[in-house]
Amino acid sequence: GAGDGGDDEAMSVSPWLGEEGKEGLARGLEEDVSSRRGGTRRREPLAVVLSNCVNHVGRSASLTAPSGSAQAELLGRALEIAGLRPHEVCFLETHGTGTSLGDPIEVGAIQRVYGGHEHDPAAIGESRQRRPLVLGAVKTNLGHLEAAAGMAGLLKTIAVLQHQICPPNLHLRTLNPFIDIGDATEEQHKHDKPEAPYATLNCVFPTEPISLNPTP
Repeated sequence: GAGDGGDDEAMSVSPWLGEEGKEGLARGLEEDVSSRRGGTRRREPLAVVLSNCVNHVGRSASLTAPSGSAQAELLGRALEIAGLRPHEVCFLETHGTGTSLGDPIEVGAIQRVYGGHEHDPAAIGESRQRRPLVLGAVKTNLGHLEAAAGMAGLLKTIAVLQHQICPPNLHLRTLNPFIDIGDATEEQHKHDKPEAPYATLNCVFPTEPISLNPTP
């Protein structure tokens, strides 16, 4: 396993405990513990988190049944905190578990916010027509990673920012028939697709949307 170790107070105590190594080598059970070295080297950030929101679906049909209205409210709040308008986002990584109930509700919430008529009446204008919102679903590539599923989506979104290209939703064969894309154009995104430079991207977990911006 690995720990963040980002807490300054915890790091300052390590030398007193005699566990703060300096050689960068793992020597378990050694008499003179020298197995740790803080990863304090400065590295350039890969992306900047503009907002992070959490909510609860509230009362719904069951514990696992998502609420479209709660998801839409959360997505709109994340955009507001980040200072973004829906048409500025051109890639969105979905939770996308492949369930017959959850996926249509999630896509419906995305349409309500990024379609423009709820949080930004002007968003579905010329800019959106030129640059469509691309939906990603990393679970089609890796399967469901359970507790690490959200991290997979985050890392994929950062990679999209870095390389300016959307990886394919590899094993997506047929779109869920309960997903109503309305006036949008369905595109089976199965190959790497180059995109215009991104101003911002939005990585969406079940109830935790994170707005990301590429580093300058």
